[in-house]
Amino acid sequence: MQADPVYHSAWIRHVKKVVTVLVVIGLVSAFSADLIKAQVVAKTASIESGYSLFVEDLSFPFSWKLATFLGLVCITGSGVLALFVEDLRRVGRLTILAFCIMQGWMLLHSLFAFYEGFSPFEIISFKGPAVWWSFTLVFVGLDRDRWKILTPIIYAFSFTATLLALNAIFSQQFSSRIESLRILFGYMPLILWTAPLLFVTLFGDRKWRMAVGSLPFVTFLLCALVSATRSWILLSSLYLPILWYIGRSARDRQSKRNPTALLLCLLCLLSLGGWFLFHSKVSTAINLLSSRLYEDTRSGQYKAFFSQVSILQLLVGSGPRGTWVWAGQNFTSIDGSFILILFTGGLPLLWSYVIIMLRPAVLVLKRTAPTADMVVAGVLLVWGGALTGLSIYSTPDISFSHNLLCLYAGRCFSSLWEEQYS
Repeated sequence: MQADPVYHSAWIRHVKKVVTVLVVIGLVSAFSADLIKAQVVAKTASIESGYSLFVEDLSFPFSWKLATFLGLVCITGSGVLALFVEDLRRVGRLTILAFCIMQGWMLLHSLFAFYEGFSPFEIISFKGPAVWWSFTLVFVGLDRDRWKILTPIIYAFSFTATLLALNAIFSQQFSSRIESLRILFGYMPLILWTAPLLFVTLFGDRKWRMAVGSLPFVTFLLCALVSATRSWILLSSLYLPILWYIGRSARDRQSKRNPTALLLCLLCLLSLGGWFLFHSKVSTAINLLSSRLYEDTRSGQYKAFFSQVSILQLLVGSGPRGTWVWAGQNFTSIDGSFILILFTGGLPLLWSYVIIMLRPAVLVLKRTAPTADMVVAGVLLVWGGALTGLSIYSTPDISFSHNLLCLYAGRCFSSLWEEQYS
């Protein structure tokens, strides 16, 4: 007896609505957890007991644990359901193969590492299995109708992080670079990965729309200057050629003006205003940044790492509990997330990650796609630059930022499918 196609179609529609509700709850929860983390880290800014910016080094309240748990459950649930109701042909066989290899390979690593027991933090850490479960969000991002709901929510997140960062710059007096970095650290990635979509979508002939759309960019640049963070300044500068390319290539622009040229003008004007508002903070930060510009903080670390880690470990991975020794301490990570991915899961994990997250972005930018699709592809390309070591704070994890990037990858796959079969 065959199933009623009308009933089957209605069932899929209902499940897709559940997926949308779950992913919205998951993103709100993940965003809330990141804000709570930012507040807790900021409260430790005056403590001179180290340089810790990560979860395992701090005591977090119950609200953070609740938001993290709720976000993880909803994100994972939405992704698993999407596997059954979304059209997986949109991602292609190669991506499905990469996804299966990623899940299977890291499951084996996790079973081998945790068979004697584990802590809850090890599951959700940046090398834990929960990180790889969240890649099911790629399939959640395939649905075009879902983006009609997600896009304004992303706007709200971007503005919220922007206003909180501006409040921190206005209200805080920074006595050191460590202090400024701790206070602003939590807001910067929330702005960096949401600002481009907001700017290009609001781009138009009305000046107020262009000014509002540029505010997160300007705020991020001020945060990077005040905290004298070289990596964030480099990443923000990568957006300029990408936006210029998108302004020339996108087929659905409503204005003939180049958004990059406009962005540069607005950045100059608003940064000039920021200079007068925060003259002492910005001038001090620029002097500190210039003194750090040619400071080598990586070569010694890489030399120690590659002297200890064998080729076999990089080929197959060392698993979630892999460590190496530097300056007399055991480290689970290293500056440069591509190397960290190799160290964790070897070539199978690195290949899978590139196929799922970066390959669709490159393919979208090589073609003529809608503006918003090219923007999220550009964001993923900048993320790829961050993984090379341009940003030591950018790594696959269960944060709001990486969850959003997984959704961006799904949108890129959907764009490629629609162009191919339109």
